[in-house]
Amino acid sequence: MTTKKSEPEITHEEDVDEKDVSRRGFITAAALSTAGLVAACSGGDQGDASAENADNEPAPAVPATGGGSDFDVVVIGGGMAGASAARETSKAGLTTLLLEARNRLGGRTYYAPFGDHNIELGANYLYWLQPHIWAEVTRYNLPIDDTPAAVNPDRWIYLKDGKAVEADIATFWPKVDKAMTDYCAMSREVFPRPYDTFHTDEWKKYQDLTIQDRIDQLDLEDDVRLNLNAIWSIMSHAPCKEGGFLEMLRWWANLGSNSIDFNNAVSRYRLSNGTISLINAMLDDSDAEVRLSSPVSRIAQNGTGVQITLEDGQTVTAKKVIVTSPLNTWVDVEFEPALSEVKLTTSRERHVGAGNKLHAKTKQDIGNVFLTADDGFGPMQYGYTETTGPGGTTLLSYGLDGAFDVNNLDVVQNMLRQFLPDVEVESTYGYQWLYDPFSKGTWSTLRPHQFKLVPELQRAEGDVHFASADIATMWRGWMDGGIEMGVSTGQVVARALVS
Repeated sequence: MTTKKSEPEITHEEDVDEKDVSRRGFITAAALSTAGLVAACSGGDQGDASAENADNEPAPAVPATGGGSDFDVVVIGGGMAGASAARETSKAGLTTLLLEARNRLGGRTYYAPFGDHNIELGANYLYWLQPHIWAEVTRYNLPIDDTPAAVNPDRWIYLKDGKAVEADIATFWPKVDKAMTDYCAMSREVFPRPYDTFHTDEWKKYQDLTIQDRIDQLDLEDDVRLNLNAIWSIMSHAPCKEGGFLEMLRWWANLGSNSIDFNNAVSRYRLSNGTISLINAMLDDSDAEVRLSSPVSRIAQNGTGVQITLEDGQTVTAKKVIVTSPLNTWVDVEFEPALSEVKLTTSRERHVGAGNKLHAKTKQDIGNVFLTADDGFGPMQYGYTETTGPGGTTLLSYGLDGAFDVNNLDVVQNMLRQFLPDVEVESTYGYQWLYDPFSKGTWSTLRPHQFKLVPELQRAEGDVHFASADIATMWRGWMDGGIEMGVSTGQVVARALVS
């Protein structure tokens, strides 16, 4: 496979209008950067990413394969969905081209250096109750890291009325655990088969509820309610009044309807060599050609195939196209004929996932801590220790404010001092996915009225197929969902073309 490797950089100023961030400008800025992600980090030695820019070569000429098309299949997007789709079609003997808009593979995963180790700036966790990604881990014999500190803290500190409160974990956690269980009490009835979302009509009873609506139905102590809001807001990566209740109920059902598996899935297990190790394994197991820095501007069907136009004017033709790019970006591509009104409207509305994620290294050992705040506090709802010792503590933090300046040391330190007044931050590192024009947000959480639209969002339109993680059936928005859609759609396309 042919690749061009380099790392993109995105910066954010408070007065930047997200609508003004151009797709081509984003790629140009990334390609011209000589410091890569280092320029986006504050404090510490982040290593030198510029060496990876050295092997950027012009895009190779597109080979012809006969049959009137340059390729049998063009896959748009180089994340988990795109890599798995390209593998499936190429292993079926179909000539396959993967086009990735950014100058790196991974999509909304991003494995990057931070100090003396690497971190995940995007998607991170996986679990054995996520069948599609776990099958890939088994197939390629990829090692897994266990980070138990995230689910077994020594201290739990949360914000209430702007002040830090330290919980007695032994007595407080059982209350929160019960509240989570009560919140999802109907999960088995609504989703008796989590892999078949619409197996029964029970979901229709709850289709209009937001996450907050369901919280409001429960009789809870104030502090428990606050932390239930914190947990569900960060799982949806949006204020609880925006995301659909059924989205979180589906997560719970997928994990056997219990908090032990839930907590393990959302914050414990990850790939030892990073998410890129799985992307590379899948593409190395294929004959697909890969082109980076190749954003698509137009996809036109003509009755005998599909023409794909890149933003630089190049064109490629294919018998079939698989679109794996994020739902929020579909509206930025011109489709001919136009996409269904449901797809266009949903892409314009966007799913609600649009928060922040950052890693912070403290100068002192602050121990194994768990930090929470409700969705009224934008910078962080959910933070916890990843590693700790005499040399300091590494914290992982998630918040709802996608514009929060994750790479400003003083801003991040002031935020953390609301929980830990004496903390000193040595370095901080994050990526602003909301301002990346090729994601326009983080993981997918659908709005209440969007839930029932998933079958239409998944439906192929002529020779154009849709396989984003954002529209997956089981683990929507997760890496597992991307692989679910990539593998299943790749197989559908392969069966259609190989007869």
